[in-house]
Amino acid sequence: MGLTLPVLDQKLHGLNALVRISPGALTIATAAGLIDQSPFTLAGRADLKGLDLGALSLALKAEDLTFRLPETLWLRVGLDIGLEGTWDRQVLAGTVVLREGLYHKPVRLSLLPDTTGRRKALEGPPPPDPADPLLNRTGLDLTITAQAPLMVDNNLARMAVVPDMRLGGTLARPVLTGQAEVAGGTLRYQRRVFDVTHGTVAFTNPYRTEPDLDIEATTRVRQWDIFLNLTGTPDRLDFAMRSQPAEDEADIVSLLLLGRTKAEMIGAEGGVTQSAGQMLAELIATRMADDIKQTTGLDIVDVAAAGGDARTAEGTRVTLGKTLSPRMTVKVETDTGAGEIQQRAVAEYRLLEGLMVKGFQDSLGRYGGALQYRLEFR
Repeated sequence: MGLTLPVLDQKLHGLNALVRISPGALTIATAAGLIDQSPFTLAGRADLKGLDLGALSLALKAEDLTFRLPETLWLRVGLDIGLEGTWDRQVLAGTVVLREGLYHKPVRLSLLPDTTGRRKALEGPPPPDPADPLLNRTGLDLTITAQAPLMVDNNLARMAVVPDMRLGGTLARPVLTGQAEVAGGTLRYQRRVFDVTHGTVAFTNPYRTEPDLDIEATTRVRQWDIFLNLTGTPDRLDFAMRSQPAEDEADIVSLLLLGRTKAEMIGAEGGVTQSAGQMLAELIATRMADDIKQTTGLDIVDVAAAGGDARTAEGTRVTLGKTLSPRMTVKVETDTGAGEIQQRAVAEYRLLEGLMVKGFQDSLGRYGGALQYRLEFR
């Protein structure tokens, strides 16, 4: 016999058993099967009262079972667990040994720190699950120990976590409680790698599996040591940053994104304060252009102060383009300034190595062209 396991979407198959039925009991003398390609054994008995099941007892053992939660978790575990109770109410208890595991669900992280101090309120118990009644009436009481750390590898972190937890709830709604220590690793934020100095992952919500992180990590930008503190759940992470030598949060963000403080950027412009648009242009040009190209498939992504003068420009020019062939390139230029937005479509064709012909038409109906010759020398 076989079936598809709920939630996991894995196949239990090849289940063969020797079952003895007497007037007073149903006994599973030997049983063995596979979950995907992982073997397990089963034995136990249930009292019979006519055709009704009375007290039951089952034992499940497996040395190397693999479980997958799609787009979230992969585990390889050893099991020594038992099912005790009656047909109306059972409890699955025992020990689960983590042999190998990977958590890879991405998390969302805001660009700027949340200084409100707000935390997600603890929600009440979920409504009853309309799933198979057997899953709802089977409770869980499993101790989880680790033979090897659980690896976390997603868009935010790469670190090893050593769990000491309990799995409760029901088969329909399993709930993890307990705590896991971060044994080491790194956090990734705005292309900066932070080394984890210490951290814990606590599972304190009694109603659902929800990790609550408290992690500190550090990185160095020039002469500044920057410390990042992550707290909260994956769906709502709050974080705070500090530095040594001490800077305010705006300067710390500027150091992470652009490698310079606000005062240094003003000094680089001869004392002229950059506008928000100019700072955004520099941010995209220096930190985000490669990501935009990779995501969109564009070959040209350029953001600059309109007119090319960061001191006097009143707007921003955004240029997006695609190289169609070694000779042909098309671009769209958008200028924001003087209270209006103007767009211009540009086509460039390379006649010779240093000779190019250009044509354009803008959103005001103007059009034109140019012949450009470029001589490169050293």
